[in-house]
Order: sequence, then structure tokens, then C-alpha cells
Amino acid sequence: MMLLEGGPADVAERARHLTRLLGEGATVADSPPEWWRHYPFRPDDIALRVDVPLTDLHAAIYALRDAVGAPVPVRGSVGLGVAHAVLPGGTPVERVSSILTAVRRVLLARDGRCVVLAAPLAVRQHVDLWGDLPALSRLRAAKQQLDPHHRLAPGRLPGGL
Repeated sequence: MMLLEGGPADVAERARHLTRLLGEGATVADSPPEWWRHYPFRPDDIALRVDVPLTDLHAAIYALRDAVGAPVPVRGSVGLGVAHAVLPGGTPVERVSSILTAVRRVLLARDGRCVVLAAPLAVRQHVDLWGDLPALSRLRAAKQQLDPHHRLAPGRLPGGL
């Protein structure tokens, strides 16, 4: 699913070109599907955000699929290199941890990240939500300077800040 924007004539021409490139089964619609502009997860799912340079977004999506062992629902912005993915609720904590480790290993080589946006409490308590944060010391220094008494959102930032 792609969203093409611009003038009507430009969009129509680009849509025709894309359907030719994508081949049989490609269709064009004038309105987005019901799920458009909604995250692909429910409250009990494990929601991930993957950020990677846009030229490596395909590698991130393949890494997710390979780590899970099955296709993973993904939505995002190709132009920004951001994807939101979902692991089904009920995925065992150990499995979530191994998936995150595998995906983060692939993304590390591509200057990307994978963070857990939302998950059941049992998962949040036992997995690293943020992954490796090279700038954590700078974040810690900024937090200390701006909030020396640790009153603002304690523990909600990366590294437990």
C-alpha cells in the first residue's frame, strides 16, 4: 500500500507507472483503506518501532520476519525509514528478547534502532525496551541539568532516567 500525493494529473500518471512496475495484482484506489493512519497493533500486542536509513528499510523488515519466523505486520514511512511492527500478544518473554536481539544485531550494522513502544507489563519488565544507546551519557547530563531533582517523568526515559 502506498500513498501518492500531488496534483490529480501527476498522481494519476505515477499510479499508472507504479501499477505497471508492480505487475499483476497491483490496484489503484481513490481512498485509503480503513486501517490507514492507524498503528498495526492492539493494546495487548508487542509494538516495535524500527528506525533505519531508508535504503536499509528492507533489511530491517526482513530481519523482523526472519527473527519471528513468519511475516510480521508492518506499517510506516518508507521515505523516513521508519516502520511500526507488531508481535502478537502472548509471545513468550524469552522469545521477545531473542527477536529483539536478532533484529538489533542486523540494525546495528546499518545505523538503525529497534525500540519497544508498547507491550504487556511482563514483557516491559524483562526486556531491554531501548537497546543500545550511544548517546545515553549526553542524555543523562541533559536530564541532570534540566531536572536536577528528578521530578519530571522519573524512569520513563531510556536508561531508566
